[in-house]
Amino acid sequence: MKYSILITILLTLLNSNSFAKHGEHDGNENDDGSIIVCTDVTSNIKVLQFQSSQGGGQVSTTEYILNVKIRGDDIGEVFILNIKSGDSIKVKHLEELLKITLTTNEDQNPEILEVPTHRGFAEADLIHPTTFDSGHVKSISRRGINQMNVVLKTIENPNLSTNILCEKTK
Repeated sequence: MKYSILITILLTLLNSNSFAKHGEHDGNENDDGSIIVCTDVTSNIKVLQFQSSQGGGQVSTTEYILNVKIRGDDIGEVFILNIKSGDSIKVKHLEELLKITLTTNEDQNPEILEVPTHRGFAEADLIHPTTFDSGHVKSISRRGINQMNVVLKTIENPNLSTNILCEKTK
């Protein structure tokens, strides 16, 4: 009887994730105040910064819209929409998988690629078969490092890509 009560308490604590590691969100808004910073790599300009407790952030420039969502304390999703072409890329970080969705303005059927992570690392290229728009993704989530680099190239402007690096800084 005593053991069943202890096991019940332990299972309750594990389900509530009260044993979250430093830097993880425990589901009760008790995070470590991590800061997510996104930089436009091409111009080396910081375009977005927010605390992970906010759940995400969004910014619009003359070239693109960037929307970043948090999963726990880490980067869970990066979405880039090229304003001029209407093309977009969304990268969603699932448990041990990256799901990349490339949607073009010319062909509304998205190309989807699922890439397994290996020890917290994944890298992939996705090219749309009819429009040749492309995306390149590199994600690292291990040993205190949490980064996601997403590059979107469109046929409307093949020499100028949107290259965003989001990383957890604290």
